[in-house]
Amino acid sequence: MKGIVFAWLYMVTLVCDGQIVLGKTELKENTVVEFDIPLSATVRAQFIQLGQSTVTVARAGIYLPAGFSMNGINHFVLINSTSDGKASSIGSLRSFASSFQTNNCLGIAADGPGGKLPGDSAVWRYGLEKTALDYIRAVWPQSRKWPIICAGFSGGSKWSPYMAGMLFRDKYTIEGIFMGGCNEDKVSAAKTIYGLGPSFLTTPLFLSGGDMDPVATPDQTWAVYDSLKRTGFTRVRYQTHPGGHTLGKGHFLQALEWFTSGAVATSAPPTRPPAPPFTNDLKVPKTIRVK
Repeated sequence: MKGIVFAWLYMVTLVCDGQIVLGKTELKENTVVEFDIPLSATVRAQFIQLGQSTVTVARAGIYLPAGFSMNGINHFVLINSTSDGKASSIGSLRSFASSFQTNNCLGIAADGPGGKLPGDSAVWRYGLEKTALDYIRAVWPQSRKWPIICAGFSGGSKWSPYMAGMLFRDKYTIEGIFMGGCNEDKVSAAKTIYGLGPSFLTTPLFLSGGDMDPVATPDQTWAVYDSLKRTGFTRVRYQTHPGGHTLGKGHFLQALEWFTSGAVATSAPPTRPPAPPFTNDLKVPKTIRVK
């Protein structure tokens, strides 16, 4: 019996020629590897109740950065995509992957077996993502201590707060939320919907946006920042990058470093650009006399 247990532990933690094996799946550095994970009975029942009776597996995507080591202090980075079109969270993970210039963050995303589930919903996304997370935590017991960073761009920046809220509610450790191209405050909404207590207000939040973004304009993102502060969140950063509605990849790396450094309490408030000078350029029409 001991030999069987030892063989199983060896299989799930095997490192060979720089490769790390997750169960029977070999992960490759700088590559998003996809594989299917059966849904738990609980998630399966939820999906059936919501009209997804044919979905029996979650499609997981794992990104292993170069130099990743199972022996270090590591972090999960859970990526969510927008709801537009056929967008997939695994596809978004690939977009974020080039910004994982750190070797202690494991990228993770989950879709339905054929991509995004029809209709999309927070419950469906959470069921798929929790399936992937719980599988990794079961196969790699040491990963149960890894905190989770939730991240997304555009519509994904609105889904990520809901995933963070549900994970926090279910006693997972949330280390931070990255929101790129974000024009609505969904973190405050998640706090209310899931009945999260004051401790959720210390979650580090990083807003990133293009200074010429026509979709999530700087004014809209500042409004999100102000809303978060009114709710009571104490660790909020907002930075702009030159450009439009694109992912600020340098900002994502800054966010990862900020979240994982443990120095979040010392962050300085963002600098709000000064308001334009007031000019009275209103042209007053001449008085028209009516006889």
